[in-house]
Amino acid sequence: MSLTAQRYEDQKTIQIIEQVAEKSDTPPEELPLLYEVIDPDALNGVFESASEPVTVTFSYCECTVTVTGNRHVTTIDVTE
Repeated sequence: MSLTAQRYEDQKTIQIIEQVAEKSDTPPEELPLLYEVIDPDALNGVFESASEPVTVTFSYCECTVTVTGNRHVTTIDVTE
């Protein structure tokens, strides 16, 4: 994976954490580690290899996180 691709994948993880922190009114550094809930590398791998849109939904800190996209575009939605 190129450095640019890795930064893009890391950005998705950061977006999830920031959005959950905002929805749960919890500082990001106080949230449990994301990898205790879902493997970020596996999550990124699903979207990296998808030629058609894919949706993954999981719970994290009493929020529902839905990640939709393919290798080019990813949308992250967090609801309580």
